[in-house]
This record gives sequence, C-alpha cells and structure tokens, in this order.
Amino acid sequence: MLKRCKSIRVIAVLLVVASLLTLCCACGASKTEITVEVTHGDGSKKTFTVKTDLDTLGEALVEDGLVEGHNDTYGLYIDTVDGETASADDNCAWVFTKGGEMVETAADSTPIADGDHFEFYITTW
Repeated sequence: MLKRCKSIRVIAVLLVVASLLTLCCACGASKTEITVEVTHGDGSKKTFTVKTDLDTLGEALVEDGLVEGHNDTYGLYIDTVDGETASADDNCAWVFTKGGEMVETAADSTPIADGDHFEFYITTW
C-alpha cells in the first residue's frame, strides 16, 4: 500500500511538472517566423530569420534590431538595415519587396504571416 501511494505521488508530481513545462513553452513560442534577405550596398547578401509575436514587418524588425528608422508622413521610414545606413542626402534609400514583388505600404503597415520572405536592398537615384 505504501509503495502504491509513493508511485501515485511520483506520477502526480511528474504530471504537474509536465503541465508546467508545456504551459511555459507555449507562452514563450513565437507565432510568426519570417525570412529577411538583405543585399548591402557592396552587393553582399545576408539572410535573417525573425521570430515574433508582432503583426507588422516594421514592428518585428525594429524589435529584432535588424532595422532602424523614423516616422514620416507615410509611416516608418527605414534608414538603417543590418548596420548599413542609406541616406536621401546621398541619393539612396532602403526599399523592400515581399517574395520579389513590390510592397505598396510602409513597413509598419505591412502585415506579416508565418513563412513570409522579404528582401531589402538599396536603391539610388
């Protein structure tokens, strides 16, 4: 009888621990994973995987530290990507596409979904 009680206690403790681990893992899990490919001014490319619970590209990339920018009339204007700054003073700017197609919204208005692929590159004029 005593062995049976110990076994039941051990099983109960294991179930509680397993439940807590499952809860903790579920709370910390990011719902969205996107890929960001950056082509730098020198032509070199880097690919980043960003995991986030946020809803827009701009929010996710700022939180991740991949981009820096400022708000202008149309939304988030991205000045710096992966440490490289593009400036209108130098007749260049960062632009981004989604799956190779132009995006007609600012980064902070561009919704993201799991598996999305974005490309950033510098354009000049």
